[in-house]
Amino acid sequence: MNTLSVKAARARAYLAAFLFLFPRTPFSYVFYLLVAVIICDVTKRSLRFVACIYGLLLLQWLIIYGLGHDISITAFVIEIVMMLPLLLFLSGQRVNYDLAARFVLNINVLAFVFSIVNMMGEGFPFKLPYIHFLPDFYAAFFGQGGAKIVTIIGFLGLLFSLSVSKGLWWRSLFIVLCTANFLMPSYLIGIFCGVVALFVVFGYKERYFYLMLVVFAGVASYAMTRFSAIDITLWNIYGYHPKLLAYIEILKLYAENIEVIIFGTSAGQFSGVGAQWGSDFLRSMSTHNIPSIPGLSMSYFHEVYLGHFLEVVEDNPWALGSSLNKPYSSLSTILAEFGLFLGGYFIYKMVRHVIVVLGQNNTSAVFTAFGLLIFSIDVWHDNIWFGICLLVAASLEPRTRSTPARPTGSYSRLLAVRE
Repeated sequence: MNTLSVKAARARAYLAAFLFLFPRTPFSYVFYLLVAVIICDVTKRSLRFVACIYGLLLLQWLIIYGLGHDISITAFVIEIVMMLPLLLFLSGQRVNYDLAARFVLNINVLAFVFSIVNMMGEGFPFKLPYIHFLPDFYAAFFGQGGAKIVTIIGFLGLLFSLSVSKGLWWRSLFIVLCTANFLMPSYLIGIFCGVVALFVVFGYKERYFYLMLVVFAGVASYAMTRFSAIDITLWNIYGYHPKLLAYIEILKLYAENIEVIIFGTSAGQFSGVGAQWGSDFLRSMSTHNIPSIPGLSMSYFHEVYLGHFLEVVEDNPWALGSSLNKPYSSLSTILAEFGLFLGGYFIYKMVRHVIVVLGQNNTSAVFTAFGLLIFSIDVWHDNIWFGICLLVAASLEPRTRSTPARPTGSYSRLLAVRE
């Protein structure tokens, strides 16, 4: 890579990072999608893959609609658009190493700074999270619910920092910063999945892993308080944990609609983000403003197979107040909306990626394993931020660097990987 292309990569990384952390509004999703366009030079192979998957998904929608089911074309479009970064990742699309590395650095620094500024509105540093206000305000400028996204950003940065040269004095500082982004928001599901994924690959070999465990232990008492306060209304009513209820309901869905086994309910018609935005049950529970989009409505499958679970919020708003007590996850959503075969193919592609890159690109292996774990609990497969992080993590394999002569300076030395 010549000097001009290095400067271009740096400029694209800065622009993409600012758009990635743009304050969340009903209309800012356009900016988030632009990030994937800015960081990727999309190959013909990836275009063919995405076009093929979109074609199959459209065929599924037409068949399910043709069979007389009440489904929403608007929810379908929302879902497939939100899945674009994930599909690019599954297609094998990668980002230039230098651009990807700088992007990870930038989004973590910006997330940290924006989160500190956001907490100042609550009185920080004179008032402290966990003591005077909820850690949910450590959320950059994403608003309510944005702390989850900062956790994902921090975990990606933490993985990347563990793979770069140890000879830099500010590597330790960056690890601390990423650890703050990962742990401070107290997205306990994400922290648990991340610690498990880290332990599997790094174990005792990385001293910073123990530092993270020490900090995690400090959050543990707060975590126990949060878990003890989780509402178990659905469990009490139906006798099963909500996550188990999700798969019981999918078996019922398959049994009563044989075509769904092959074609699914169609994207965005069960429990994906398109279905959630169009749900009469969940719109009032959204953690951010949902835009009013023409044609967005609740599908037959969402109403019939999830409605009786979701209507409990009318009497108890806290019944679905946590990701742990919602009767759906990414894995259940994928199996319901895409069918057993296409949904199984998506899951297979992610598992295979972990196996193939393990030992070559541990950043991507751990982050993808983290994704599979978190997919089993929460809905992330159609999250733009998570899809972009998957794509970037897969591009941080050291041997993918194409530069014959690297620029000098401490910033560039941070990108030098461990031999």
